[in-house]
This record gives sequence, C-alpha cells and structure tokens, in this order.
Amino acid sequence: MRMAIIDMGTNTFNVLVRDPGNPEFEFSDKIPVRLGEGGFGTGRLSEAAVERAQGALSSLMEMAKNQGAVRIEALATSAIRDASNGGELVDWAQRTLGLHIEVIDGIREAQYILEGVRHALDLPADPVLVVDIGGGSTEVLVAKGAETLWMKSFPLGVSRLKELFCPSDPLSIDDQARLHEHCAMHFKGLKDELRQYQPRWLIGSSGSFDTLADLVRVPPGTPEVWSPSEPIAYDAALSMCALLQQLRLEERLRLPGMAAFRAELMGISALLVQHLLEMHPFQHFILSRYALKEGVYFSRWAAYRVL
Repeated sequence: MRMAIIDMGTNTFNVLVRDPGNPEFEFSDKIPVRLGEGGFGTGRLSEAAVERAQGALSSLMEMAKNQGAVRIEALATSAIRDASNGGELVDWAQRTLGLHIEVIDGIREAQYILEGVRHALDLPADPVLVVDIGGGSTEVLVAKGAETLWMKSFPLGVSRLKELFCPSDPLSIDDQARLHEHCAMHFKGLKDELRQYQPRWLIGSSGSFDTLADLVRVPPGTPEVWSPSEPIAYDAALSMCALLQQLRLEERLRLPGMAAFRAELMGISALLVQHLLEMHPFQHFILSRYALKEGVYFSRWAAYRVL
C-alpha cells in the first residue's frame, strides 16, 4: 500500500510517496511556500502565507494521489506550532481536504530527522553530530550507533533569523558579527555537549546541506550520482560558506549547483553552517538526503504494511 508523507516546513512543503511492498518505488517533490514569511515578528501566519500553504497542500495531495497513495499524512513544524493562528490552517486542511495535520514539537521533529539519517547511512560507534537547518528552527542531535545521546531544537531557522536581524544582501560585516553572536548565545549548551562527547562527524540533514553539497561538487556543476548520503569536502565547504555570505542574490543564483528557491536565504544558511563547522574539530562532514519525511516513513511503514 502506497503511503505519502507531507512535510510542512517553514520555507518548503515536501511530499514523499513510498510503497512498503515495493522498496524500489519512490516519488518526491517540493513546493516553496515561505509559510513563516512575515509571521515571526507578529506571531501569526500572514494571509498571503496561508493562501500559499493552502494551494501547496492541494497540489501535493493531488501529486500523492496521482502516484497511487491511499494514505496521506502531514506533519507541521516550527511555523505552524509557533503561530497563534496555526490551528486555523490545520482545521482548514481537515475540513476542506480531509487531511489530518499532526503538529509536532521540536524534539519529536529531531527524533524523526535522526530516524531518517539512520536509514541514509550507518552511524559509527563513535558520537556524531546531526544538524537539520530549517526555516523556523534548527534541530541538533548527538548520537552513536542506535543510541541517542542528546538532542535540542534551537530557534535559529534561517527565515526567523532574516526577520529578526533584517540583514543586508550580501551580509555586511556587522550583520555577520551580530548573527554569529546570536548563534553563540543559543549554542552555548551545545558547546558543552561537543566538549563532552567529542563527535568526529558532522552530518547535515537535507535542506541547505543538499545545496551546499551541490555547490562544492568537483568539478562545479558535475551531476550528482544519487545516494542517500554523500561526503562533503570540509575545506571546500568552509570556503563556499564564506563566499555565499559575500555574494548578492543575483550572484548566488549564477553559481553552478544553486537551487533557485534556496538562493535568497543561502547566505544566512552558510553562516549557520560555518558557525557549526568552526565550533569543533570535526574530521568528517557528511550529507544525509534523508530527513524528517523519510524518518516518518521508516518509523511507521511496518504498521501500514499489514493494513
């Protein structure tokens, strides 16, 4: 039985369709929604953002049904859980589309992300740091093998940071200093965990890390050979992060490998990645293409298999 997972992120809505009876089948797509745009300061989803979300949900449900999905689930994250009117969108989806939306907290989100990462690559026996940079929040975990050692959701999503700091494009030196200071304040507890567990790997989950991997692939513009995980060249990534913070939007759009819908916020994403890479002497930097929606699928597929 084919099932679909819709991940209602703060910037992008994603759909995944898979069939437990046919592991070779997989369909995925995404729609940029910018659900959190204009809402972090007011605590409410804007009317325009809600309209974009409604259109995206309708389109993604149609895609899922066209792919044969007979069960569709949706999960909402930071933008909806933090908005005073987020429940109105949830009610609309149930009433109009017959779609149940589960609003999950940051810890549950992190758990699903880790489940996705564990299916993208075999985690070593030594501790690793897993990071998922979203629009409204950034989930960070320390794990080894099948054991979860520590996890936390930070209010450091790229859309949230853009609205909070209103940085110039490209980021000015002052913008960079203020953003780094803000990240350091929130990541103070993370530094203690890094000191305690000494992870040698940093695993970036999907999203911004997908684009960063595309940007540093050698030679530039080389088509990716798809795999659920991929090493990212550490020094090249740091250099690209520095460059992204110096380029204007139109210059970022011209970079080989740049996803157009990520270009606007990629300067802030790059600063966050740079901050994390420089917090600790990691020896390996890995991309996991599996994240929340894959984690939901792998957490639940056995139950659906027998229905």
